Amino acid sequence: MLFIIIDLITNNVILSLIGLLLVNIIIFIFYDYLNFKKMKYKTTDFSFASVIKILKSGFFIFYFTILIQYVINAPKFAIDNLLSNNIQAIYGIIVMPATLLLLCSQFFIHPFIIKINNYTIQRDYKSLRKIVLRISFYIILLGLLALLVAYFLGIPFLNIIYNIKLNDYLKELLIIITGATFFGVCYFISNVLIVLEKNFSQAIIYTFVAIFSKILSSFLVSKIGILGACLTYLVIMFTLFITYIILFLIYTKNCGGKNEK
Repeated sequence: MLFIIIDLITNNVILSLIGLLLVNIIIFIFYDYLNFKKMKYKTTDFSFASVIKILKSGFFIFYFTILIQYVINAPKFAIDNLLSNNIQAIYGIIVMPATLLLLCSQFFIHPFIIKINNYTIQRDYKSLRKIVLRISFYIILLGLLALLVAYFLGIPFLNIIYNIKLNDYLKELLIIITGATFFGVCYFISNVLIVLEKNFSQAIIYTFVAIFSKILSSFLVSKIGILGACLTYLVIMFTLFITYIILFLIYTKNCGGKNEK
Protein backbone atom coordinates (compact mmCIF):
# COMPACT_ATOMS: atom_id res chain seq x y z
CA MET A 1 0.00 0.00 0.00
CA LEU A 2 2.84 2.41 0.89
CA PHE A 3 4.54 1.65 -2.42
CA ILE A 4 1.35 2.55 -4.34
CA ILE A 5 0.79 5.76 -2.33
CA ILE A 6 4.36 7.04 -2.82
CA ASP A 7 4.26 6.10 -6.49
CA LEU A 8 0.99 7.99 -7.01
CA ILE A 9 2.31 11.08 -5.19
CA THR A 10 5.82 11.22 -6.67
CA ASN A 11 5.41 9.20 -9.88
CA ASN A 12 8.85 7.80 -9.08
CA VAL A 13 9.36 4.05 -8.71
CA ILE A 14 12.81 4.47 -7.10
CA LEU A 15 11.41 6.66 -4.30
CA SER A 16 8.59 4.14 -3.82
CA LEU A 17 11.11 1.31 -3.42
CA ILE A 18 13.21 3.37 -0.99
CA GLY A 19 10.10 4.08 1.08
CA LEU A 20 9.21 0.37 1.10
CA LEU A 21 12.76 -0.51 2.19
CA LEU A 22 12.73 2.04 5.02
CA VAL A 23 9.40 0.78 6.34
CA ASN A 24 10.70 -2.80 6.38
CA ILE A 25 13.81 -1.70 8.28
CA ILE A 26 11.66 0.15 10.83
CA ILE A 27 9.40 -2.89 11.28
CA PHE A 28 12.44 -5.13 11.73
CA ILE A 29 14.00 -2.87 14.39
CA PHE A 30 10.93 -1.87 16.39
CA TYR A 31 8.84 -5.04 16.03
CA ASP A 32 10.78 -8.13 15.02
CA TYR A 33 13.98 -7.39 16.96
CA LEU A 34 12.24 -6.14 20.11
CA ASN A 35 9.97 -9.20 20.19
CA PHE A 36 12.95 -11.43 19.54
CA LYS A 37 14.72 -10.00 22.62
CA LYS A 38 11.68 -10.87 24.77
CA MET A 39 11.78 -14.53 23.78
CA LYS A 40 13.22 -17.02 26.24
CA TYR A 41 15.03 -20.13 25.10
CA LYS A 42 15.62 -23.40 26.86
CA THR A 43 19.28 -23.18 25.93
CA THR A 44 21.72 -20.32 25.62
CA ASP A 45 24.22 -22.26 23.50
CA PHE A 46 25.35 -20.35 20.48
CA SER A 47 28.24 -20.68 18.10
CA PHE A 48 29.20 -19.41 14.71
CA ALA A 49 29.74 -23.03 13.70
CA SER A 50 25.99 -23.62 14.05
CA VAL A 51 25.32 -20.54 11.92
CA ILE A 52 27.68 -21.82 9.23
CA LYS A 53 25.94 -25.19 9.38
CA ILE A 54 22.56 -23.53 8.79
CA LEU A 55 23.97 -21.49 5.90
CA LYS A 56 25.42 -24.63 4.32
CA SER A 57 22.16 -26.52 4.65
CA GLY A 58 20.28 -23.70 2.94
CA PHE A 59 22.84 -22.93 0.23
CA PHE A 60 21.35 -25.14 -2.50
CA ILE A 61 17.86 -23.76 -1.83
CA PHE A 62 19.28 -20.25 -2.14
CA TYR A 63 21.11 -21.22 -5.33
CA PHE A 64 18.23 -22.77 -7.22
CA THR A 65 15.79 -20.09 -6.01
CA ILE A 66 17.91 -17.52 -7.84
CA LEU A 67 17.98 -19.76 -10.91
CA ILE A 68 14.17 -20.06 -10.79
CA GLN A 69 13.92 -16.29 -11.20
CA TYR A 70 16.29 -16.41 -14.16
CA VAL A 71 14.44 -19.30 -15.82
CA ILE A 72 11.08 -17.54 -15.44
CA ASN A 73 12.47 -14.33 -16.93
CA ALA A 74 14.68 -15.85 -19.66
CA PRO A 75 12.13 -15.10 -22.43
CA LYS A 76 11.86 -11.52 -21.16
CA PHE A 77 15.64 -11.11 -21.26
CA ALA A 78 15.70 -12.44 -24.83
CA ILE A 79 13.02 -9.93 -25.87
CA ASP A 80 15.04 -7.15 -24.22
CA ASN A 81 18.09 -8.12 -26.27
CA LEU A 82 16.41 -8.79 -29.61
CA LEU A 83 13.10 -6.92 -29.88
CA SER A 84 11.63 -3.47 -29.21
CA ASN A 85 10.54 -1.94 -25.92
CA ASN A 86 6.91 -2.08 -27.11
CA ILE A 87 7.07 -5.86 -27.47
CA GLN A 88 8.76 -6.05 -24.06
CA ALA A 89 5.84 -4.13 -22.54
CA ILE A 90 3.27 -6.35 -24.27
CA TYR A 91 5.01 -9.50 -23.02
CA GLY A 92 5.07 -8.09 -19.49
CA ILE A 93 1.32 -7.49 -19.64
CA ILE A 94 0.61 -10.98 -20.98
CA VAL A 95 2.71 -12.59 -18.25
CA MET A 96 0.92 -10.72 -15.44
CA PRO A 97 -2.10 -13.11 -15.24
CA ALA A 98 0.37 -16.02 -14.96
CA THR A 99 1.93 -14.35 -11.92
CA LEU A 100 -1.49 -14.07 -10.29
CA LEU A 101 -2.17 -17.73 -11.09
CA LEU A 102 1.07 -18.77 -9.36
CA LEU A 103 0.14 -16.72 -6.29
CA CYS A 104 -3.25 -18.43 -6.16
CA SER A 105 -1.56 -21.83 -6.47
CA GLN A 106 0.37 -21.13 -3.28
CA PHE A 107 -2.90 -21.07 -1.34
CA PHE A 108 -3.21 -24.79 -2.10
CA ILE A 109 0.36 -25.48 -1.01
CA HIS A 110 1.27 -23.84 2.28
CA PRO A 111 -1.58 -25.20 4.46
CA PHE A 112 -0.36 -28.75 3.68
CA ILE A 113 3.36 -28.28 4.39
CA ILE A 114 3.08 -29.49 8.01
CA LYS A 115 1.10 -32.57 6.97
CA ILE A 116 3.67 -33.31 4.26
CA ASN A 117 6.45 -32.95 6.83
CA ASN A 118 4.68 -35.42 9.14
CA TYR A 119 4.34 -37.97 6.33
CA THR A 120 8.04 -37.54 5.60
CA ILE A 121 9.04 -38.10 9.22
CA GLN A 122 6.85 -41.22 9.37
CA ARG A 123 8.18 -42.35 5.97
CA ASP A 124 4.56 -42.75 4.92
CA TYR A 125 5.29 -42.31 1.23
CA LYS A 126 1.97 -43.76 0.17
CA SER A 127 0.04 -40.97 1.91
CA LEU A 128 2.60 -38.46 0.69
CA ARG A 129 2.01 -39.46 -2.91
CA LYS A 130 -1.75 -39.23 -2.44
CA ILE A 131 -1.64 -35.70 -1.05
CA VAL A 132 0.79 -34.56 -3.75
CA LEU A 133 -1.48 -36.03 -6.43
CA ARG A 134 -4.55 -34.36 -4.93
CA ILE A 135 -3.00 -30.88 -4.63
CA SER A 136 -1.43 -31.15 -8.09
CA PHE A 137 -4.89 -31.95 -9.44
CA TYR A 138 -6.30 -28.84 -7.74
CA ILE A 139 -3.56 -26.66 -9.24
CA ILE A 140 -4.19 -28.08 -12.72
CA LEU A 141 -7.94 -27.55 -12.24
CA LEU A 142 -7.25 -23.94 -11.27
CA GLY A 143 -5.12 -23.58 -14.40
CA LEU A 144 -7.91 -24.94 -16.61
CA LEU A 145 -10.35 -22.50 -15.03
CA ALA A 146 -7.88 -19.66 -15.65
CA LEU A 147 -7.58 -20.74 -19.30
CA LEU A 148 -11.36 -20.67 -19.68
CA VAL A 149 -11.65 -17.22 -18.13
CA ALA A 150 -8.68 -15.93 -20.15
CA TYR A 151 -10.16 -17.21 -23.41
CA PHE A 152 -13.41 -15.29 -22.98
CA LEU A 153 -12.45 -12.34 -20.76
CA GLY A 154 -8.65 -12.14 -20.58
CA ILE A 155 -7.90 -9.87 -23.52
CA PRO A 156 -10.87 -7.45 -22.97
CA PHE A 157 -9.90 -7.16 -19.30
CA LEU A 158 -6.23 -6.43 -20.10
CA ASN A 159 -7.29 -3.94 -22.78
CA ILE A 160 -9.26 -1.99 -20.18
CA ILE A 161 -6.65 -2.21 -17.42
CA TYR A 162 -3.65 -1.23 -19.53
CA ASN A 163 -5.48 0.88 -22.14
CA ILE A 164 -3.78 -0.96 -24.99
CA LYS A 165 -5.11 -3.17 -27.77
CA LEU A 166 -4.01 -6.77 -27.23
CA ASN A 167 -6.58 -8.51 -29.45
CA ASP A 168 -3.86 -10.17 -31.52
CA TYR A 169 -2.25 -11.82 -28.49
CA LEU A 170 -4.91 -14.23 -27.23
CA LYS A 171 -2.88 -17.26 -28.33
CA GLU A 172 0.19 -15.97 -26.48
CA LEU A 173 -1.85 -15.34 -23.33
CA LEU A 174 -3.23 -18.90 -23.32
CA ILE A 175 0.27 -20.34 -23.88
CA ILE A 176 1.64 -18.39 -20.91
CA ILE A 177 -1.20 -19.48 -18.61
CA THR A 178 -0.67 -23.12 -19.63
CA GLY A 179 3.01 -22.79 -18.80
CA ALA A 180 2.21 -21.15 -15.46
CA THR A 181 -0.06 -24.09 -14.60
CA PHE A 182 2.80 -26.52 -15.19
CA PHE A 183 5.10 -24.37 -13.08
CA GLY A 184 2.53 -24.20 -10.27
CA VAL A 185 2.76 -27.99 -9.96
CA CYS A 186 6.58 -27.81 -10.14
CA TYR A 187 6.65 -25.21 -7.38
CA PHE A 188 4.55 -27.43 -5.16
CA ILE A 189 6.63 -30.56 -5.77
CA SER A 190 9.78 -28.48 -5.21
CA ASN A 191 8.49 -27.59 -1.73
CA VAL A 192 7.84 -31.28 -1.07
CA LEU A 193 11.39 -32.16 -2.14
CA ILE A 194 12.75 -29.45 0.16
CA VAL A 195 10.92 -31.15 3.03
CA LEU A 196 12.49 -34.43 1.87
CA GLU A 197 15.88 -32.60 1.90
CA LYS A 198 16.44 -33.25 -1.80
CA ASN A 199 17.96 -29.88 -2.60
CA PHE A 200 21.17 -30.74 -4.45
CA SER A 201 19.25 -32.49 -7.24
CA GLN A 202 17.05 -29.42 -7.67
CA ALA A 203 20.13 -27.22 -7.94
CA ILE A 204 21.48 -29.50 -10.69
CA ILE A 205 18.14 -29.49 -12.54
CA TYR A 206 17.85 -25.72 -12.54
CA THR A 207 21.46 -25.28 -13.63
CA PHE A 208 20.80 -27.27 -16.80
CA VAL A 209 17.35 -25.74 -17.33
CA ALA A 210 18.81 -22.23 -17.00
CA ILE A 211 21.34 -22.99 -19.74
CA PHE A 212 18.63 -24.58 -21.89
CA SER A 213 16.28 -21.61 -21.40
CA LYS A 214 19.00 -19.16 -22.43
CA ILE A 215 19.68 -21.03 -25.68
CA LEU A 216 16.03 -21.75 -26.50
CA SER A 217 14.75 -18.24 -25.74
CA SER A 218 17.43 -16.58 -27.87
CA PHE A 219 16.68 -18.91 -30.79
CA LEU A 220 12.87 -18.75 -30.72
CA VAL A 221 12.61 -15.03 -30.02
CA SER A 222 14.97 -14.26 -32.89
CA LYS A 223 12.86 -16.45 -35.22
CA ILE A 224 9.23 -15.75 -34.25
CA GLY A 225 9.33 -12.82 -31.84
CA ILE A 226 6.94 -12.63 -28.90
CA LEU A 227 5.34 -15.94 -29.83
CA GLY A 228 8.79 -17.50 -29.50
CA ALA A 229 9.12 -16.02 -26.01
CA CYS A 230 5.76 -17.50 -24.97
CA LEU A 231 6.61 -20.89 -26.46
CA THR A 232 9.96 -20.82 -24.63
CA TYR A 233 8.11 -20.22 -21.37
CA LEU A 234 5.76 -23.12 -22.09
CA VAL A 235 8.53 -25.55 -23.12
CA ILE A 236 10.65 -24.69 -20.07
CA MET A 237 7.76 -25.10 -17.64
CA PHE A 238 6.64 -28.36 -19.23
CA THR A 239 10.23 -29.66 -19.06
CA LEU A 240 10.36 -28.81 -15.35
CA PHE A 241 6.92 -30.37 -14.85
CA ILE A 242 7.99 -33.73 -16.30
CA THR A 243 11.38 -33.63 -14.55
CA TYR A 244 9.89 -32.91 -11.14
CA ILE A 245 7.29 -35.65 -11.46
CA ILE A 246 10.00 -38.18 -12.31
CA LEU A 247 12.21 -36.93 -9.49
CA PHE A 248 9.39 -37.12 -6.95
CA LEU A 249 8.47 -40.65 -8.01
CA ILE A 250 12.10 -41.76 -7.70
CA TYR A 251 12.49 -40.32 -4.21
CA THR A 252 9.20 -41.83 -3.01
CA LYS A 253 9.45 -45.20 -4.76
CA ASN A 254 9.08 -47.03 -1.43
CA CYS A 255 5.42 -46.25 -0.99
CA GLY A 256 4.00 -49.36 0.58
CA GLY A 257 2.95 -47.71 3.81
CA LYS A 258 4.08 -46.28 7.11
CA ASN A 259 7.50 -46.88 8.62
CA GLU A 260 8.75 -48.25 5.35
CA LYS A 261 12.49 -48.21 4.74
